Amino acid sequence: MAEQWLNYHLKHDSKSPEGPTEMMKYVGTYVKEVLEKRGEIYIERRLDYSPWVPGGFGTSDAVILTDSTIEIMDLKYEKGSVSAMNNPQLRLYGLGAVHKFGRDFKKIRMTIVQPRLNNRHPKY
Repeated sequence: MAEQWLNYHLKHDSKSPEGPTEMMKYVGTYVKEVLEKRGEIYIERRLDYSPWVPGGFGTSDAVILTDSTIEIMDLKYEKGSVSAMNNPQLRLYGLGAVHKFGRDFKKIRMTIVQPRLNNRHPKY
């Protein structure tokens, strides 16, 4: 749903996302946070980190690139808390993004959006 919603806004897809109302409001929080970012935004991007983990790859929810920073954003819809601090999945995705985009990035930022753990609601 998040991918569909982001593509609707970023690529001007004609199909508006649909889903259960409760889920839409939580996913909307994530969508809003991604859309507020500046830079190149890539949605559901396959990232190859096999130079560090043989055969390793994954699909990042969102990768945002600026001249000096890679930001890996991940939506966690579950109610259980997940930390971005030293998160193995996001760290591997960061390596995969460096490998894929090959720029001289100064910083890799890892963000996990967990909208069901607080009371923020989107304005969509």
